[in-house]
Amino acid sequence: MSVKYTKATKRGGKITYYIKAKNLGPYDADYFGVGGFLPKGVVPTLKWGGPKGTKCVWQGQIFLCMPRYQVPVGGTTWLNFQLTLKKNTKGLAKAKVGVVAYDLPTGAENLDQEELGRLGLKGHLFMKNTATKIVWPQKRRTGSTYTPPPPPPQPKWNPPSNTYVERNEKKDT
Repeated sequence: MSVKYTKATKRGGKITYYIKAKNLGPYDADYFGVGGFLPKGVVPTLKWGGPKGTKCVWQGQIFLCMPRYQVPVGGTTWLNFQLTLKKNTKGLAKAKVGVVAYDLPTGAENLDQEELGRLGLKGHLFMKNTATKIVWPQKRRTGSTYTPPPPPPQPKWNPPSNTYVERNEKKDT
């Protein structure tokens, strides 16, 4: 699994995540989700893109998308999503994104989370931590300001005494 994301943004800015997952086997992946735990301080709308037929659920800080197809051994799936921070969010926007996958027996694809837990089927989390720095507004320094030195004095031009200097002045008529 690989995750790419925005490393720094300003207050009220956008963070984009790109998640790509590869099935390393030994079986086809038929029950899995891509997404994760979103950072705090997010406005309640986001944009996402994934393979055709992907269904997504967003509840609280959890965002999870489930593609409608199997991923064969060696195959890949992906998910892109973009969220917007609230204007008062500061510090680091920490998220945990990746893939949750279940090893299901044939015929158990339509069971819900509670039933999977009752049967003792465990999910496998493949997650990566992300931290986006919120860099705006920058605080101004309160120390002294830089003042450049004055320009060096220009030497006065003194013509040699044995030379004639002509002046061109306007004469009254």
